[in-house]
Amino acid sequence: MTINRSDVPVDAAQPDNPVLTLAVPTFNRRRYLSDLLDDINAQEYDTRRVEILVCDNASDFDVAAVVAASLNNKPYRYSRNERNVGWSLNFIKCIREARGTHVWLVGDDERLLPGAIRRVVEAVDSNSQVGLFVLSAENWDTGLPEQTEFRNYREFIGHSIELDPFYCLAHTLISTNVFRKDHFNLEFARKKIGTDYCQMYGLMASLGDSPVLVFEKAWPLVHVREARAPFAELVTRLVEKQVGYLKYVGRKYRKPKLVRYAAQFLWSARRYAINSRISALTFPIKEAFKRRWPRYFRILKKTLVSLRPK
Repeated sequence: MTINRSDVPVDAAQPDNPVLTLAVPTFNRRRYLSDLLDDINAQEYDTRRVEILVCDNASDFDVAAVVAASLNNKPYRYSRNERNVGWSLNFIKCIREARGTHVWLVGDDERLLPGAIRRVVEAVDSNSQVGLFVLSAENWDTGLPEQTEFRNYREFIGHSIELDPFYCLAHTLISTNVFRKDHFNLEFARKKIGTDYCQMYGLMASLGDSPVLVFEKAWPLVHVREARAPFAELVTRLVEKQVGYLKYVGRKYRKPKLVRYAAQFLWSARRYAINSRISALTFPIKEAFKRRWPRYFRILKKTLVSLRPK
């Protein structure tokens, strides 16, 4: 059940048919949330075309007051769950309640760089045929040397595999994806709760042959905070779920090479997890892992923070 707070001082000029909903799922991150909302408040964009939605997953502090203080000159909607429903269901709720034709989920611990919202709106306006926009991040392995449009996700995956087999994992970071709401399968996403990638499964299930536009590295729109969890803490659980997602994408888009990479990596990760239990070997095994999968190691370290218990 959702409580829509009517006592929050929200600007009455809510957009009727926004082209973009920027949705922020949040739980117990007062300082980080305040930083992100300050970034949004400082952005220049047409408030008639952009909806800001904050979905509070029953935090222990007054999120409504923080939102009202930070978004003091922007219209927004705020919704609070009566209880913590888990981060996956809160993600799905953001997408379900979004009024925009396109949805941009932004993690409550990320930062938006100047001009980010305006540039996303301009990209959406200029590329109405595109189903998925993959944004670049300041310190995350997304983006290409130059902005590139692919005919569909299969072509994008084929291209990215040649660059790096784990490239398609990089853009599972929620804040780097903007997608058409009608290209998201809410029911399939619900079935994938517990995989840590329900939002990606829901998108992949309905993206179909829609074009994909990948932004260039030289113009990042998002700043990702550094991971704050030790590497070995969740590695086996995380890798198994990531491998499951990679296999799904590889099979759905007929890319057997990606499925093989996923299987090889799972074997390497399990071997690492076993050896890391022997304290004397933890450091050399970790270094060997880094040498074998250097790019993935960087992605993995930054991803761990999203899996901390909520």
